[in-house]
Amino acid sequence: MTAGEAIAKADGVKYNSFTEAQKLSWLQTIEKMLRETVLVLYKNPPEEHQSFTTATELYIHSPFDEMYVSWLYAKIDLGNNEYERYNNDVIIFETQLKEWKAWMIRNNVPLRRARIKRINEV
Repeated sequence: MTAGEAIAKADGVKYNSFTEAQKLSWLQTIEKMLRETVLVLYKNPPEEHQSFTTATELYIHSPFDEMYVSWLYAKIDLGNNEYERYNNDVIIFETQLKEWKAWMIRNNVPLRRARIKRINEV
């Protein structure tokens, strides 16, 4: 899914007056969070996006890419002061995120990290 496709899906469901630039900023924020907290723990993490446009291919692919649309729903509802809807959107997003993280753990080998030995192990 590209950033533009995620924005189009969100705009098709939630009427809003936020600019495309604002939505791109929201997607860029979640991309950075996903890369820095999860993807860097595994071999061959994707390169950080040099520029972020509607043509940018997002890190997470189907069937988990709907989390980007849920993220946009949440940000739109928060911006519109629709707090009940925002809370529901965040619950859905966090559920999708947990499912993706569980899939990552099951299907990928994490990088080996250096281990600090205790003095009595030397």
